[in-house]
Amino acid sequence: MAKTVIEYLKEVDYDKLNQYKPTQFAIEFVNFIKLVNGSQGEENQTPIMHYKMLDSLVDGNTQVATMCFRGSAKALALDTPIMTPNGYVPMQDILAGDIVIDRDGKPTKVTHVSEVFNKQTYEFKLSDGSSFVASEDHIHIVQKRTQKAGSVNTWEEFNLTTKELLDKGVLYNRKTTDKNPKGRDLKWFIPLVLEAIDFQSKGFPIDAYTVGVILGDGSIDSTTGMPTITGHKDDIFEVLSHIPYEYQTIYQDKRNANTLSTRLLGLGKLILTHLGSAKHKDKVIPNDLLFGSREERIAILQGLMDTDGTVSPKGLCTFTSTSKSLAYGVSHIVKSLGGYAYIRRKENDYLGYYTVTVSLQNINPFRLKRKADKWKPNNKHKSGSRVAIESITPTNEIKPSKCIAVDSPTQSYLIDNVVITHNTTVNAEYLILYLAVFGELPNLGNINVAIYVTDSIDNGVKSTRKNIEHRWENSEFLQKYIPSIKFTDIRWEFTNKDGKKFVVKAYGAKSGVRGVKEQGKRPQLAILDDLVSDDDARSPTVLESIKATVHEAVINALHPTRQKIIWLGTPFNANDPLYEAIQSGAWTVNAYPICEKFPCSKEEFKGAWEDRFSYDYVKLRYDSAVAVGRVAGFYQELMLQIMGDDERLILDEDIQWYHSYHLMDKKDNFNFYITTDFATSEKESADYSFISVWAVNHKGYYFWIDGICARQTMDKNIDDLFRLVRQYNPISVGVEVSGQQGGFIAWIQREMFNRNVFFTLASNSKDGTLGLKPNNNKLERFNMVVPDFKLKRFYFPHDKKHTIPMKELMLELQQASVGGFKSKHDDGLDTISQLAMMSIWTPSQEADVRQDLIWGNDYHEDNYVSSYIV
Repeated sequence: MAKTVIEYLKEVDYDKLNQYKPTQFAIEFVNFIKLVNGSQGEENQTPIMHYKMLDSLVDGNTQVATMCFRGSAKALALDTPIMTPNGYVPMQDILAGDIVIDRDGKPTKVTHVSEVFNKQTYEFKLSDGSSFVASEDHIHIVQKRTQKAGSVNTWEEFNLTTKELLDKGVLYNRKTTDKNPKGRDLKWFIPLVLEAIDFQSKGFPIDAYTVGVILGDGSIDSTTGMPTITGHKDDIFEVLSHIPYEYQTIYQDKRNANTLSTRLLGLGKLILTHLGSAKHKDKVIPNDLLFGSREERIAILQGLMDTDGTVSPKGLCTFTSTSKSLAYGVSHIVKSLGGYAYIRRKENDYLGYYTVTVSLQNINPFRLKRKADKWKPNNKHKSGSRVAIESITPTNEIKPSKCIAVDSPTQSYLIDNVVITHNTTVNAEYLILYLAVFGELPNLGNINVAIYVTDSIDNGVKSTRKNIEHRWENSEFLQKYIPSIKFTDIRWEFTNKDGKKFVVKAYGAKSGVRGVKEQGKRPQLAILDDLVSDDDARSPTVLESIKATVHEAVINALHPTRQKIIWLGTPFNANDPLYEAIQSGAWTVNAYPICEKFPCSKEEFKGAWEDRFSYDYVKLRYDSAVAVGRVAGFYQELMLQIMGDDERLILDEDIQWYHSYHLMDKKDNFNFYITTDFATSEKESADYSFISVWAVNHKGYYFWIDGICARQTMDKNIDDLFRLVRQYNPISVGVEVSGQQGGFIAWIQREMFNRNVFFTLASNSKDGTLGLKPNNNKLERFNMVVPDFKLKRFYFPHDKKHTIPMKELMLELQQASVGGFKSKHDDGLDTISQLAMMSIWTPSQEADVRQDLIWGNDYHEDNYVSSYIV
């Protein structure tokens, strides 16, 4: 029987799933994975859902579709340096509770650290000469130039995985011109910090400007530590005026009359201890100054630039050194101050040297007057500096990696060279390797040939090939039981220790499936793995092509009597071929969202794989999505809930926000009403009890002001109702009188006498019978208030946005569709629908206050605020 995706999702019960008893096949398959990985396997428990997915391989069904959340955490290589207040720390050493730096330059706590994964990785080369390594599903914060208005660039920000960046292309193809002979243009940029990073001083014992001068044009006696300062005769006296130490007599260089030198006194021991006596190319900036206070970093930069820096007549600033470490140190300091730095290596007849282009908006990198006067602030990047991605290339390595989550509102942290980055399958690779070793599956028999189809040959096929090759090359177990492999990009041949051959033929979903026979034999198995890319999902033509590949080419290519199709993926939208297949009724369906419901409390959380994707991890992903306005992406990728705007009854722009404390200041100018939807159980499986308190202004606009959302018994509901009645003195209270709620009216009336608190119970019947009796279904009742949302007549408190009732109410509103309510609960929506069943009276008096949708009139006091609506 066909079901909708929403029906499948509503049936998800992870408590029940955790009682599942896997077959012997599933247990043996998991043991096989452990044998393949050896000591290098992933460091987490196998979730029950994997056993269930494995059993679906051998359950006798011909077509199995598994819709699962994006199950790989977003990972950086373990040796990636992560910026902390005390310096860079390798990702592998970052622990929950550690402090790192976010994109605003502020310290932020690491709240979650993932397990270690072994993933295909890619090297990012950036236009400033730096690079880093990330997995294909690591999320990057990137920006793209959207238009030019005069000479001002407009930028749009995105959160994209490595794979998505590759899918969208790293470069633009342009017309070849004299100015652009390669016909290429950079597309994606990674933002740098806008303000100076807030490091605390480490108490470095030598003046920072002096250290910069010594590292720039100084030398250190390796025995005594005494530093010698050398400079041009026009500069040295001014430089020395900024150094707070005594110095010896200044003397002239015998080879160049324009060069003067002197030695600083009293610093020898400190210099040997904290700077050493490195020469030329081995000079480095001490870590305590690289991560020193803002003032210390500016001072050492000015010392370095006064000695080894230049400034052109147009204000272009450059630092030059034979020391690579010194050049990268200058780059780090500039970026940590909110600027931009660009490193280039240049060759000469000696050691070669490095140049660092230095660009700062509001910090002069010089103290020396002749240079400082030429400096010009860089106003090109008022919205922040950024560095372009020049290339993304596979490392051809599967490296250990992991992800972290942070509690910064920006959901970001800094990696090496002050670059901003974002907070972290069984049935494909391992199934292929399993068949290569054993050559058969229960209920299907011997398998000689299989088809593997993914989004494209260049992306998915080649990536899977590399992963399988890497596993084989690094597994003694596989090399013993599969002594021979022969791979091209689209044909993978395995010969096991018994001499039996197994061949996989790989295809891109858009290019079709042809030439599937191998030595005259048709394939018995097809593995369809994430067929749709982000760009594909937006093209109806491409989606039709993918559907034809699945329903015509693949099915017709398989053996007519012995065949099985395994389809895995995360649907992008309702037109996704996987989404349609699941709802067709022709496939056996597995649905695995990351958890049963979100948002929810930690106690209510029921996850698919809690040791890897914990409550804290999911909460941070949700909070991040809310912060950047990508809640729909959260529900699509992790909760598998897909709904287009054309299906939604209430769009985001239909929901208005205000601050409740402003309303409460003029509480007497509003009429209050209470609506309810009572449940009677504390069990986790029960519905919520929901109470909503509404304030109505003279225009008939509704303001949700207070309420409860809880699983609790009826006596607690009564207590909450009377508490809210005392607080708000409502004109009437709506109580539904259908089903189990029919007896609540008499109970409430008794409590009025017991508590000596009396109020009007609303009625919608002609004979005045108390209570609200529905005469149509829930969706029809809710549709009665939809026009009021479209007219912007419903307001919700911004300051209570993160309370349990508001979170639940927003979730239900976001998933109210023309076809029904797609959220697990609809209790909050019922309290909105009741308003249309009640007689609502507006206040006769208009509030003589602020000019906005709450107050209605001008506000003339001196402390005028134009609007309180947000």
